[in-house]
Amino acid sequence: MIQFFSAFAISAAMLVSQVPSPAYAQSVTATVAPDVQVKLTLERITVEAGKQVLVATERAAPGEQVQYVAAYTNTAALTTAPIAKLQATLPVPAAMRYAGSAQPTPALASLDGKTFEAYPLVRMVKQADGSLKKVDVPFDEYRSLRWTIQSLAPQTAQAVKARMTVATAPPPNKAP
Repeated sequence: MIQFFSAFAISAAMLVSQVPSPAYAQSVTATVAPDVQVKLTLERITVEAGKQVLVATERAAPGEQVQYVAAYTNTAALTTAPIAKLQATLPVPAAMRYAGSAQPTPALASLDGKTFEAYPLVRMVKQADGSLKKVDVPFDEYRSLRWTIQSLAPQTAQAVKARMTVATAPPPNKAP
């Protein structure tokens, strides 16, 4: 089993988790800025009667697919102005592989957690004949996702979600 949130720091601009393995997961709520709380939870994706079902969980085994949910809540009084352009960042823990599904859309993605570009990420690859070809970056190289919450009214919440697979092997080396 894998531990999902053993140590982490959260801010309104970035939600960061470090995931040692093997271990245990828990739901975490933190105040990340004045009047902003974020709650990070984990759901296991199962199939029942041919339909996908999300089940809150604390543990997942290698190869299982899970969904991270980061719910941002504006705790300010109703007479306060909405929070504008809140950056919600969800890293892909080292023990996980991004599975290619994020909500809401559009999302930005990053290979290093610092530089974000429109999803899906692409790179130029030199071909045998010397020409360059644009190719999609494999999802298992993604290390972080980001959304801009345009406006978060007082006493409301908005969630961002990403599906991931618990790794069975270390992350791949980054391509040049």
